[in-house]
Parts: sequence; C-alpha cells; structure tokens
Amino acid sequence: MIKAVVEIRLKPGVLDAQGKAIEGVLDQYDVEGIEQVRVGKLVELRFATDKDIEAQVETLCEKLLVNHEMEDYHYTIEECGDE
Repeated sequence: MIKAVVEIRLKPGVLDAQGKAIEGVLDQYDVEGIEQVRVGKLVELRFATDKDIEAQVETLCEKLLVNHEMEDYHYTIEECGDE
C-alpha cells in the first residue's frame, strides 16, 4: 500500500484565526516564549496501487484539497503497511 501525506498551510500574511485563538490562551498553560502559532491541515491518502499516484495527488490538491488563494501545500509519498 502507498500513502501520500499532504501538508496544507496558510500562506504567509493570511490571518490564521485558529492560531490567534491558541495564542490567546497560552498564558493559561504556563507556556512562554511562543511568538506565533499557525494551524494547518494534514491529509493522508492511501492507495491500493502505485499507478500514477503523484499525478492523482497533484490533481486532488489542485482541484479539491487546497484553496490556492490562501494556502500552500507540500506532499510526500511513501510505502506503508496495513496500519
């Protein structure tokens, strides 16, 4: 089985409301020294075949998973067991 892991993050300069909310409560957890929090998404795709995986992942990122106005993405493809 093949696994593609897609990391999706907001582009620099795009307001991260979730990150700001986390920043707002850090002092309640005795956490110091954090200047900024950014929240992203992680999508795992598992394929039964290794045929055209990179092209399929690119298509999914371009047409479905990523908002290109606000987000950037990166992915890796790796073999995995039957986890």
